[in-house]
Parts: sequence; C-alpha cells; structure tokens
Amino acid sequence: MASVRDDAGPIKANGWRQGSVLPHSLVESLRNGNCVPERLADCELWIVVSHDCDVTNPRFSVEPNVEIVPARRMSGSDGNKHWGKSPREFQFDVKIDGGEQTFFDICVHDRLVLSRQILLDCLPDDSRQPSERFLRAISHWLSKRYVRAAFPDAFNDRTRDAAIRLRQSFKKSGHLIEGIYMVVVDDELEEDETYKIIVYAVMHDDEYASSSSRKAAQLLVDQVESRLSGCEGVTVEIACLKPEAEITLSDLRLLKRWDFDYLSLRDPDSEDLPRH
Repeated sequence: MASVRDDAGPIKANGWRQGSVLPHSLVESLRNGNCVPERLADCELWIVVSHDCDVTNPRFSVEPNVEIVPARRMSGSDGNKHWGKSPREFQFDVKIDGGEQTFFDICVHDRLVLSRQILLDCLPDDSRQPSERFLRAISHWLSKRYVRAAFPDAFNDRTRDAAIRLRQSFKKSGHLIEGIYMVVVDDELEEDETYKIIVYAVMHDDEYASSSSRKAAQLLVDQVESRLSGCEGVTVEIACLKPEAEITLSDLRLLKRWDFDYLSLRDPDSEDLPRH
C-alpha cells in the first residue's frame, strides 16, 4: 500500500487526464512560485499532455511529474500551423464556455515538466478544454519531435521553391487539409533522373462531406499539383483529395507526410521563420 505522501489517487478522482486545462488559480500560483518562465507569462491555456496512465498513476514514486504545454491566444488562423503541418507550432481553436471560436498557438519549445503534486488540490477547467479531435492531433504532433518522415535531399532541393509558394496558399485555408501525403522513393536521384510521385491530400471525414469545404480544399490540391509539376525533375502521377476514411493501413506504410518545415526549406523573405 502506498504511503499517504506517495498517494496520487486524488488526481484521478479530481478528473485530471491528458488534455485537461489548468484552472486560472493554479496557473497564477505557479507564476507566483516562479515555476513559469517569463517568456510564457502571456499564455492563457495550460494543457496537460502527459499520457492518461501517467497523469493518473496512483503513486508519485512511479510518476513524479506531469508535462504541460502552454498556448497563446492568436488574433487569426494560419493554415500552415493546423493539424501538425509545422513540427514546431500547432494552432487550434477552442469555443470557451460555448462562446466564439478562439484561436490558440502552441510552440513545442515551451513544454514544461512540473511536479504532479500540483494537480492534487484542484479541478481541471473543463470550460476551456480543446476537443478530443484536437487533443489527439496535439499528442501526435508532439511525437513528431522524434518520429517524422524524411525526404531525400535531392527531392527537397527540387521542390523548395514550390513549397515556399504553397505556404502562402495554405495560410488562408490550409486548416481544411489535415495533411499532404506522398509516395516517393527514398533514393538520392541523379540530375537526369525524375522523382515520380503520388500525392494525397487528406481531409477529416466531416469536412469532406461539406461540398463548400471540399471545393476549397480541392483548389489547394490543384495548386499543390501545379506547383510540384512545375519543379524540374519531378512528375506528379496522381494528385487527389481523400477523406480520412479512405486511407488504409496499407496506404500509411507507403505514404510519407509532406510538411513545409523541414531541412533548409525556409522562405528567405519570411520574418517569422528561422534562417539557415
């Protein structure tokens, strides 16, 4: 039997789990206790991202800490940062208390590891919790720090300009597309060889069912096909829009997720992106 000091049972009883949001009172207490870096003082949402089993483990000696990620309120949406397209920033929306849609942004470098003891004496703020769909996406996004697709350098070089231009297209309505996936060989091809690729743009099933959303997403797919087809040494054999339901496990074994934020692929004219 765990000692009283080691007993973390109240955390589960209080309803804490992955995705729970820290109440304002707890965040203020952390700030007053100098547990929050100054750079994160303006963050409004503080979300538990540790796995459910770790959050609710009955013993502190087994799981002493909890990982928290803070989110800043944003004035607008950037489709390049939705659904994990960027491995460094994740943008999502929350209807606080059922009110207006509010956008928030998470930076992967802002994650904090705190003592799980902070969850003992308070309840999570359910009125500001992101949807289950966003929570699943956030957890998968965090894992991209360790596991994400790598493309051949030669392919990256050939598609650099296309990706830079596509970032602008995706900024407005990229939130409609959960990911761009490709079939592309891993080989570093010579200059006289051509990358022949297949491109799938994937939408959430509910949004795919909306004709207006599907039409807007198809315009993006057409731009992706056009830009990539214009790259020297690249041939797009298939480019199509699909709902999640049509992507199979067999597909996932072949497909690589193509995001615009990898290697040296940076827009030299963009002020908010690091330069290499």
